[in-house]
Amino acid sequence: MKFSEYVVLSRPVAVMDPLGFLSPYSVLQDKLFRQFTVLSNHPSYHGLLCLVFQVLAERGVTPAKKDFARAFRELEILWGMANVAAGAAVLNVTKYRLLLESGEPVALADIRRGHPVFQRLAYGTLGHYSSPSTFWGILGRSGLGLTDLGNDLGTSYDVRPNRSLRRALQDWIRGAKAAHDLLEDIGKQFALTAEPSRDERATWRRIIARYCESTPHAAVLWASPLRSAELADFHVDAAAYSGFFPAVRAKYASLGAELLMMEQFELLSGIVQFVFEREYLACQYGASVPFPTGELEQQLATELASLAAQYTGGDGYADTKGLFQALGQVASYREAADSIIQHHVRHQKSKGASPFLEDGELLIRDRYRMQDFYPAYEELRGSASWGERRALLAYRYRRDWHFGRACTYHEYAGAQS
Repeated sequence: MKFSEYVVLSRPVAVMDPLGFLSPYSVLQDKLFRQFTVLSNHPSYHGLLCLVFQVLAERGVTPAKKDFARAFRELEILWGMANVAAGAAVLNVTKYRLLLESGEPVALADIRRGHPVFQRLAYGTLGHYSSPSTFWGILGRSGLGLTDLGNDLGTSYDVRPNRSLRRALQDWIRGAKAAHDLLEDIGKQFALTAEPSRDERATWRRIIARYCESTPHAAVLWASPLRSAELADFHVDAAAYSGFFPAVRAKYASLGAELLMMEQFELLSGIVQFVFEREYLACQYGASVPFPTGELEQQLATELASLAAQYTGGDGYADTKGLFQALGQVASYREAADSIIQHHVRHQKSKGASPFLEDGELLIRDRYRMQDFYPAYEELRGSASWGERRALLAYRYRRDWHFGRACTYHEYAGAQS
């Protein structure tokens, strides 16, 4: 039994990814950080996953059982409420808050079967962390059981100063009520904001070392990780962000080809998104908000064609239904815009969704806001050089390549060099 972010987020992504960029983005980020997804934010989820697997196994409940996901959520509820009591923003936080609204002690038997906390069982620790756990070597490849490292993590995650989470979970599943002071105490010890134990840190260092052995090309990312302060400095503004990929390529020279491809994809997809938003809003507002085709648009087309040709000329690039290949051949802004819209229409129809616009007609309104787009459009028009425009576009449409997550995990393990 395995969940993944793609199963969980299939419908929202169908709406939010009108140009099909999720797939090539995922292919590229997997070259460096395959064990991360957009929601694998904190190592503590992995510790909880392993501990819950162990507690359920003691009761004869395994992933092969039909109701495993429900049983997992029943235990996860206690930890979720403890995170709320500690003020931590955990997955499903809104649903856990509902359980604590009355202020009265809560028992598992008090939660009705149709409560929102039991809806979308794939949205939570099991859904978002089982697949990444296999890449970490914590779960076996089938996702049906813990590896030796997974068992070690569950055991080391269990004990923090003065409390066993395993015992609290066992009491909870047996019917014990959880009062707010108990949840607050568990939260202080085990919430996302809590410090890991020494044994847990040591286990995570072994997990990272094992991952580096199995993925040697990415080991350099863990031997010398980016620091939180470095990452924050790069995200101050467009000028600062323009130095991000050059700095990362200099730091990780052995991954230069992969990082260059990521940088190219980020800018390419950003330009395409900008053009698509411009065309969409021009269609929605017509002559009331004019978008004259001028020097900016011509430069966008020229740079788009050049960049697309460079990107698709590299080894191992990822495309979306041939869009970047086609853009490498365009000779004008109108040709580029038409190619992007036609791609959007094909992409939406291929997944059974309605295009936002087609044949000059707006089919779905208010997907983009003029008040968000127009200031960026004017800033680009007023920029003096392609370098400035490139920086603005890259920063506006920058993507999360998981360097921040790697930093979080490295710091959690106490492994910063």
